[in-house]
Amino acid sequence: MFPRAFSELRALLLLGFPIIVSNLAHSAMGLTDIYLVAPLGPEAIGAVGLGGNVFFGIGFSCASVLLCLDTLVSQAIGRGDRPYAARVFMQSLGLGACVCAFAAIAMLFTVGKLDRAGLEPSVVPLAKSFVLWTVPGLPALFFTFAASKYLQAHDRSLPVMLIAVFANVFNYGFDVVLIYGRFGFPALGVEGAAIATTCARWVMALGFALVLWRSDYPLRRKDLGYDRVLWNQMLILGVPAAAQVALEIGLFVMAGFLIARFEADALAAHYVMLQLISFTFMAPLGVSNAVSVRVGHAIGAGLLREAAFRGKVAIGFSAAVMSLSSLALIFYGRELAHMFGARESTTLAFLALVPAAAAFQIFDGVQVTATGALRGVGDTRSPFLANVFCHWLVAFPIALYCGFSLGWRAPGVWLGLSVGLISVALMLIAVWVRRSRRLSFS
Repeated sequence: MFPRAFSELRALLLLGFPIIVSNLAHSAMGLTDIYLVAPLGPEAIGAVGLGGNVFFGIGFSCASVLLCLDTLVSQAIGRGDRPYAARVFMQSLGLGACVCAFAAIAMLFTVGKLDRAGLEPSVVPLAKSFVLWTVPGLPALFFTFAASKYLQAHDRSLPVMLIAVFANVFNYGFDVVLIYGRFGFPALGVEGAAIATTCARWVMALGFALVLWRSDYPLRRKDLGYDRVLWNQMLILGVPAAAQVALEIGLFVMAGFLIARFEADALAAHYVMLQLISFTFMAPLGVSNAVSVRVGHAIGAGLLREAAFRGKVAIGFSAAVMSLSSLALIFYGRELAHMFGARESTTLAFLALVPAAAAFQIFDGVQVTATGALRGVGDTRSPFLANVFCHWLVAFPIALYCGFSLGWRAPGVWLGLSVGLISVALMLIAVWVRRSRRLSFS
């Protein structure tokens, strides 16, 4: 049992480690933006955090329609049908373009409503400016999302990592230039952070285009366009996956809007914490992406018991990694807050959030890995239903009650988030256990 588990874990990490590093690099862009604007004050931190949440809340949620590639492409590779995998990718570009246009309209609409959201007045104009400058990066986000899924399904995660790391270095350098004004450029502050990150996303898109152009994959121009049957398949898998991501991200975006009704220090502490746990979350997210491919390959090859085993190993590994992350947050919370140059009042507000944030990190890792395993077998509906119930019918009412009715403010909101993620994880584990039994006895 243990040699088999070790062998699977090794294979999972060979695929997953570059994905993890790539995800960390993506998250580091948000961390870099907040870190570099921190000297400008808590209003700047809150604006960049809020603006980034709006971008990812809408952009990443919509792009998650393309999570259908995890199922369709990996299962096609598993059964040896590379031409079909290539056709799915080319069709996904057309679908992605349509959804991208919708995301851009939704973001512009949201910007127009920020004035009426009851936010801290000093944060609103900065947040609006940040969001507007990130909208041009949406097409790049969608293309890189699809291209990374396609490459990962071919067990080529190393180029994904290298491109993300290079883009992150580019983002840091350009951030310094545009935020504070270097080499003759004006000091743009929060706007500079948004422009630099948008440019970095286009650098990533160019990198993926070059990798695909120089690859030997059978990408054909005639596979572009509209294939009704294939689009239906992609939408059947992709819409629940995107809705699940939107529900989860939406809860955190809503939490940001709720906490923005409190003092600027509470909002700054919220976004510092959110960036930190988003950074550590990239590890189980990478494992989730890898296990969806590993399970999909096994399903495509007809190895159903192996698919069940691969999911179990991945879920256990994510739980162990996130346990260490929770301990680090508990013991080094003050030091982590100081990394962002937070003043003492912001640090105290940050430390008040630590118990709830540390509690749900383990379950967050478990639920996202279970979601990836389920996606590998073609089940995107269960995570969607779990998120509807646990996040919005359980977590959100608790956050409102504890944060406002009980007067616990930001820590009360985070308690609600914690309860929601724990509930989702327990529900998805139950679904995966039932699914594994079916696979094992098929």
